[in-house]
Amino acid sequence: MLDRVKFFRRRQFVLGSEYVDYEGWNRLYLFKNFKLTLHPDLAVTSVEHQNNKAILLGYAIDPYQPELNDEGILERFVTGEITINKVINGLKTLSGRFVLIIDCPQGAWLFHDACALRQVNYCQDERGIIWCSSLPENLAEYFGFAYDDEALSFRNMQEFKISTEDFALIGDRTPYKEIKYLLANHYLDLNTGYVTRFWPAQSVLFLFPLINVSN
Repeated sequence: MLDRVKFFRRRQFVLGSEYVDYEGWNRLYLFKNFKLTLHPDLAVTSVEHQNNKAILLGYAIDPYQPELNDEGILERFVTGEITINKVINGLKTLSGRFVLIIDCPQGAWLFHDACALRQVNYCQDERGIIWCSSLPENLAEYFGFAYDDEALSFRNMQEFKISTEDFALIGDRTPYKEIKYLLANHYLDLNTGYVTRFWPAQSVLFLFPLINVSN
């Protein structure tokens, strides 16, 4: 018999102002209005220093410092004065599959790994508080959101019906109008709900020399 706790939305999470009632899931108070409900198989690491706090969901690897574990990696995000630029610079060498949450006097932000392998979907409740989850279904079920008719119409186009490939909506769309998908190389401001693209930090059009192929 399958373990219904172990295999129900394994390694997923919900972040919001309240805990979600999922059987066997762990609960962790983060800060301010944010509480974390997470599957027991999802690794979570938290490091604090003075007024700075960093939380990692999943795992991160720094190939330039392979001796560092998750706690060691998080130290760069809590030591000294933390700014958004310092966090972005600290992410440059990291790979892995993770969500990074930062809380400091300058703000509260959520990032994920460079390829968005640890997915984040987000919405706002009636008080304007941000909620996040690795699956849009978690948020839709909690708030009672219905499927977006426009998204369903797009999904039911004949071109997709005859395809056996995975289906994905365009940009930050999800099957629910109220829920957005956090794109790779973007971060979410947990206080305002604003999303900002942080990479590339400069134009990449001419970073590589042009190759003459005329011959």
